[in-house]
Amino acid sequence: MNKKFISLHHRQAIVATKHQKDSLLATVFSETLHWEFLPTPMIDTDQLGTFSGEIPRNLSPLEAAKAKIALLPNNTNATIFIANEGTFTAHPQIPFITADIELIYVYDSLNNWEFHTYHIDTEHSAFEKQFTQTAEALQIAEENAFPQQAVIVSIKKNGLIQKVWKGLQTTADLLEALRTVEQFDATCEKIISADLRAMYNPTRQTVLRRTAEKLLQELQTFCPQCETPAFLPNVTEKGLPCEWCGNPTYLVAKEISNCKSCGYTITKTHTHKANPMYCMHCNP
Repeated sequence: MNKKFISLHHRQAIVATKHQKDSLLATVFSETLHWEFLPTPMIDTDQLGTFSGEIPRNLSPLEAAKAKIALLPNNTNATIFIANEGTFTAHPQIPFITADIELIYVYDSLNNWEFHTYHIDTEHSAFEKQFTQTAEALQIAEENAFPQQAVIVSIKKNGLIQKVWKGLQTTADLLEALRTVEQFDATCEKIISADLRAMYNPTRQTVLRRTAEKLLQELQTFCPQCETPAFLPNVTEKGLPCEWCGNPTYLVAKEISNCKSCGYTITKTHTHKANPMYCMHCNP
């Protein structure tokens, strides 16, 4: 008989972050799962890569999240370890739109169990624009919700960052950075962009909260046999028949949930028919 999963409720949790994500995540998980969030020690997650580009981001989002947790000290009392990694890139289904893809990874040391979820969102304030004059940079900042949205000013030459000013949240700080930028010659690119770090980016905070809420729902779906959380469909079979001609479409016909802990499997077969608009025979 498979060992029952130790409940996730009433645990001590810690977030591997440098950018104040712990308080945001605590508001999502504390009330329902009763997690007590321990203070995050000083760790430098920037060494794994930065949005501003002066340190390359070479790891995958999942690898980066695990690496962040590895930076935490070993003497913590936490049994739940959480890390987040965000990526701003082309939307996987709509390539001409930039998406904020957030990953949250959870490791449970009592059960030696891990899980992660992704959320893709197009509501974000990511931008990066080149400018030549101070007035132009100020206008770009104003058009992109400054000062609520902090900005970054950087200097590039031959594609390499020469100098960067981060976390600019006041007009005085922005002007000071721009005065320094004026000293660089015309061969340098002058760039203003959104500060994408969570503590400086209100829209990313919203997306991160949505990701956490999605994760919370997934953690409350349990395997009927061993009670492992996140018992979700992990395999799909396409071929839902068209309601007009009965031919298979590319819509999902079956969803299979397979527990990684005990192997218990449930297959859900969809009994409804597909709209003919999705049929290659009726709507080629």
